[in-house]
Amino acid sequence: MFLGELAKRDEVVTLAFHVDYWDYIGWKDPFGDPLHTARQRAYAARLGQRTIYTPQMVIDGVTHAVGSRRGEVESIIRGRYNQGPAERVAIPVEYGLRSDGAITVVVPAAVTTGPADVLLAAVDAEHVTEVKRGENSGRVLADYSVVRSISRIGTWNGKEFAVTVRSDSWHRGADTLVILLQAAEHGPIWGVAQARL
Repeated sequence: MFLGELAKRDEVVTLAFHVDYWDYIGWKDPFGDPLHTARQRAYAARLGQRTIYTPQMVIDGVTHAVGSRRGEVESIIRGRYNQGPAERVAIPVEYGLRSDGAITVVVPAAVTTGPADVLLAAVDAEHVTEVKRGENSGRVLADYSVVRSISRIGTWNGKEFAVTVRSDSWHRGADTLVILLQAAEHGPIWGVAQARL
């Protein structure tokens, strides 16, 4: 699976938000969440899409592509990666895992065009699921970078920001935490960090 390949690359951070709008076809995705569907709809409105679809990849919060179109996705990733400082905001997000399991997130002061949400996603690296009903009945699906929970842990307004989040605030059993600094209203991703648990 292409997303699984991307997840193994050091320069790429992947998050899979499983939606729930296909549940009616006979098999309920165990990782589907109406909040993920709402997030996709918000992106669609922001990016001027007329419909939502799967598999969709939203890259850096600024553009989207059909997730199975490997060449197109690779081209977008290269383009984003090769942008210079004048074209792309890149704000380093730092974190520290505490002995009690909590995480402290620090975003430095920087000049920006507006506020950003500081988001914390709890992610499972991989799941293998046997599908027993629906159009994929009998198949075994491998899912990567599965988002189990995501929450806003603060708002950043250009001044240094620090917050400590207790370990009972995210999905238990996740093996990775991803911190996103995302411009408000589902805007561009300005910073990201991964913490392996």
